[in-house]
Amino acid sequence: MSPTQSPRSYLITDTIDLLIQLERTHSFTEASMSLGISQSMASRKLSAFEDSLGCTVIDRSSRPVRLTPEGRRILKSLAPLVDTIPELLDSLRAENLIRRELRLGILDSFTRDICAKLIKTIDQQLKHCSVLSGTSDHLQSRFRSDELDIFVSSDPCFNFDNVRRKFLYNEPSLLVYPASMEFPEKNIEWSTLQFCGIPFIGLSNGSGGGKLFDNFILSHNIPICQKYKVDGVCVLLELVNEGMGWSIVRPAGLVQHKKFLNNIKVAPMPKPLLSREVYLISKKSFSYELYQSVYFSLAQLIRDILAPKTIALAPWLKDDLLIVDPATEKKKPFSEFIADQKDEIGCYKAIS
Repeated sequence: MSPTQSPRSYLITDTIDLLIQLERTHSFTEASMSLGISQSMASRKLSAFEDSLGCTVIDRSSRPVRLTPEGRRILKSLAPLVDTIPELLDSLRAENLIRRELRLGILDSFTRDICAKLIKTIDQQLKHCSVLSGTSDHLQSRFRSDELDIFVSSDPCFNFDNVRRKFLYNEPSLLVYPASMEFPEKNIEWSTLQFCGIPFIGLSNGSGGGKLFDNFILSHNIPICQKYKVDGVCVLLELVNEGMGWSIVRPAGLVQHKKFLNNIKVAPMPKPLLSREVYLISKKSFSYELYQSVYFSLAQLIRDILAPKTIALAPWLKDDLLIVDPATEKKKPFSEFIADQKDEIGCYKAIS
């Protein structure tokens, strides 16, 4: 239990969701998985709850697992309050300047321009913060094992129960190829790439980007010779920089490694476009107040830093790049944001 939580708030926020899932699944294994915690942790939480009450709420002798009459009575009374109580408690903690612990997961492509600025923005709300970076698959695994409270993901995690998710960003992919290659300035086709004389360099199947692209070329029946597969954008761009092949990359990753662009050209990806959506995911039991702070901070950093840098690199993306408007939490083409800025200050200069 966090030092900032009373026993009662701890039991409400950490146990009622577990009772709901046990009633739904009749299985400790499925209930714990749906909440992104281990089975042993679920069992400990429930035992602590029962000890505080002096009665059992789960009949462990039955198979499948069932709630006792006392458990059903508690669930009937408290289940409607599950979504509102955490928000109320968070609001009270915020009013009393209670700092929280944060275990944050960040996509690799967000580490350089976004991560440190995000932590600086929300620092006054934090007692302690730990940060893990990696691919969406890696972060999802750490989230399921209860090593993360909240993470940025290119997978919306629709198969996860009892999580919050909000859209942050949509970025179409880009074509990168050696500067020595003579391609047309625009409208490069897949057939041109197929017979260009150098192979495709892709991300490994263990990464979210690799899986996404493999599914994309299979679903669109695009024949591509893949000679190299790597597990990171840095190595991929190094190979392109050395003239070893061409690739399709995400702008956020390319922005972080601009040093490789001396010998690399960037062009619109052949149609159909492959885009990545980015979301912020957390458990419902995680602080609602802190979730909102992280969300709005990320939305502003993407709007003010990442999106302008992307447009400076690939101006043709201004209508296809979607960001979230922090004021309305709705998707918005970045071109509209630029227009709004022009209306307000008469000009707009992309951050390079």
